[in-house]
Amino acid sequence: MIKFKTKSGQWEITNPTIGQYYKMQDWLILSDKTDVQVKLVSILSGAPEEDLRSMDTDSFIKVWNQTALGPLNSLADKSFQKEIEIDDTKYGFITMSKLTVGELADMDVLKNHEQVSKQLHKMMAIMYRPLNADGTVSEYTSDNFDERAELFLNKMPISYVTTAIDFFFSYYQSLLKQYVGLFDPDDDGDDAGSDGESTGRRDIKIARNWNQLIYFLAGDDLLRTDS
Repeated sequence: MIKFKTKSGQWEITNPTIGQYYKMQDWLILSDKTDVQVKLVSILSGAPEEDLRSMDTDSFIKVWNQTALGPLNSLADKSFQKEIEIDDTKYGFITMSKLTVGELADMDVLKNHEQVSKQLHKMMAIMYRPLNADGTVSEYTSDNFDERAELFLNKMPISYVTTAIDFFFSYYQSLLKQYVGLFDPDDDGDDAGSDGESTGRRDIKIARNWNQLIYFLAGDDLLRTDS
């Protein structure tokens, strides 16, 4: 944590939140390097830009260097957080082997949003949910989703985001690749394919893979495969 004083009060800088990251994205398009530094320190600390511009040069440079080496450097943190705690509530990362259709669909919508870089807090609200008393991650529902997303926007460190999203979509892509050949539109008879495998045998393999996919989307719970 970085603490410093200006003429209007005392301020502190911690690791950037998702909301602060969004603001930094907007300001980083500025061409004037000094102006960018002032605005970033203002975003992270809450100190008025006017106060920061009135600081003596040495003091501001010290604050900026500490910010660049500390909080801003945390943006490159690649450590994966399976569990996190915000405002005395513990949240756990979803069990990837029990993904639901709803989770996949909603993540896909956010991934394809025209402003996807501003949807990170919503993605994290899907991937991290409150832990139950037994330590399991609570089910995915619309209950309290907006409130959780808003909380993550304002209080979740951006350093948690990159690795979690990379992990989710890497798993998602591996799932898609696993079933990319699930249905072959050219299979319309019992002739052997180019690899010598009969269509009948491929049909059996397709059926088996389809059942595995349904089982996967049912969250490893056969009782849910009809829903």
